[in-house]
Amino acid sequence: MNEEEIQREQARLKKLLADRKIQQEKEKEKREAEDEFRRREDMKKYRETQEELAALQKQREIQQMKKERAEDKEYAAKVRERIAKERELREKNQNPVPVVTATTQVSYSCSNPKAKIRVRLLTGETITEEFDKNDSLATIRDTIQSKGTEHTPEYSFTTIMPKKTYTREDEKKSLADLGLVPAASLHLVPGLPSSGVPGLIDTLWSYLYWALGWDNQPATN
Repeated sequence: MNEEEIQREQARLKKLLADRKIQQEKEKEKREAEDEFRRREDMKKYRETQEELAALQKQREIQQMKKERAEDKEYAAKVRERIAKERELREKNQNPVPVVTATTQVSYSCSNPKAKIRVRLLTGETITEEFDKNDSLATIRDTIQSKGTEHTPEYSFTTIMPKKTYTREDEKKSLADLGLVPAASLHLVPGLPSSGVPGLIDTLWSYLYWALGWDNQPATN
């Protein structure tokens, strides 16, 4: 092979290598584009799945809240009926008693010494216990801890209807004074009770209430 043939062969090989490199770069770009498309599709499906799960969770929470409110109303109705019967019986026996409407908190507290309290834990589980009307939220906290249902004491009590977050001072008051007699549903939220000044936890939970579509923000004391 003479010098000219060698040069032609070298040029051919260089061109072949250059063409192969170009082809490899095109294939690489194609793979990267396909990978990016799949990644975006996966992210889109992930977001859609998360949104569906969030919607289902919100729907379950709303249904559970409605169920709890219905049960509380039913329990309160039974208490009012019992109070009315007791008052009627006293009137028949001609024993004068102060006239107190069955719908007021006073009549509940006087005629019904017990409070049926339902607590939604941080885990989503629910426990229901009866307490004396003179017991406090601190008593409920002790009961929860004694059952071992919550592994952390760092939580606060809230109610949905009306929306309220209870403070450390509130936990010292009786259930009757807090208007939790004869029945109430409490929810636990992360974070120790505040001293009465809204903080970061209250702000975060206010945002959560707004995000879930509940109209008013949870009140704080």
